[in-house]
Amino acid sequence: MKAKIFSLCALAAAVGLTSCNQNNNGGDDSLEILLSSGVSVSTKTPSTKAPLETGQTYTTYVAGWESATGFDATAQTTWISTADVQVSPDVLPIALNPARQYNAAAATLTHIVGWYPLGTNLVEGTVTAGTAQLTGGLIEFATDGAATADKDVVYAGHISGSRGNKIIDQAADNELIFQHKTTQVKFKVTVVEAGLTDVELTSLTLKNAKGPVSLNLADGTMTWNTDPQEFDVLDAAYDVDEAVVNATSDQLDVIGEALMVSPVANNTTLAIDAQVSINGTLLPAIEDRLLVTPTGEFEEGTAYTFLLRISQNGISLEGRIEPWTEEEGTDVDLF
Repeated sequence: MKAKIFSLCALAAAVGLTSCNQNNNGGDDSLEILLSSGVSVSTKTPSTKAPLETGQTYTTYVAGWESATGFDATAQTTWISTADVQVSPDVLPIALNPARQYNAAAATLTHIVGWYPLGTNLVEGTVTAGTAQLTGGLIEFATDGAATADKDVVYAGHISGSRGNKIIDQAADNELIFQHKTTQVKFKVTVVEAGLTDVELTSLTLKNAKGPVSLNLADGTMTWNTDPQEFDVLDAAYDVDEAVVNATSDQLDVIGEALMVSPVANNTTLAIDAQVSINGTLLPAIEDRLLVTPTGEFEEGTAYTFLLRISQNGISLEGRIEPWTEEEGTDVDLF
């Protein structure tokens, strides 16, 4: 993940990410906080409410606390800024907006964490204006009972520095490396018998999942919805193109919405309901079919893709794991 940054100012200027003001008057005594960052995940731009994809740039949020006595995430923040981060295998320089400075007192540390998305208890406009504050250390995404599955929550853990020991000058492990906090479940669909016409996946629902409620900035701990929830993968019936007969997962697009939910240590509950129509005739409904992975887990930072295979007899399911983390999955028969 890490890349050597030989000249931060030159590189930053080259890519247009920041202007390196050489202190208030010039020289090496600048108090401006300079950071580098990476994303160990794939992502899309935030406005899509979808998993973040490689090569895109998106707006993260970075909070700072000044303290001479240690890091307390529950204390009021000293500042909150945004930072545009490109999803890349390399660690790259980023610029805080608004720019921030270290405390002039040598003994005062600035403690920093990052996260995405913003959360309902902060207002975007106050962050970009530089006036946002947070007390309590929790980023709230939903009330319990109303969590959704459209948030790709990422978190970059605590780093710190001071005017005499700047983060950018420290030897190692002082980048904001954003990690996924959810597991991702997504679906593709193919027809396995030539000649089937008017094939529709009329409904597809992920069951017994839990969406994110809050993120603890102290250590990245997530709070999830207390009770299991159901999330619709499809907004409307999906027409299965006859051209995808016996297509492989690599040849297909994801259908509906990718869902980001709580990881599961040993899955005995996460399942789907599905309904298929062929030439206007509904096949028997698929109900409470368990989703199976190679290890039994739905792991944090891992995307699981399930291929729905439709025939006259119903649906069978193939599972595989894709980046974020990648390995082959198991097959599950649904009929």
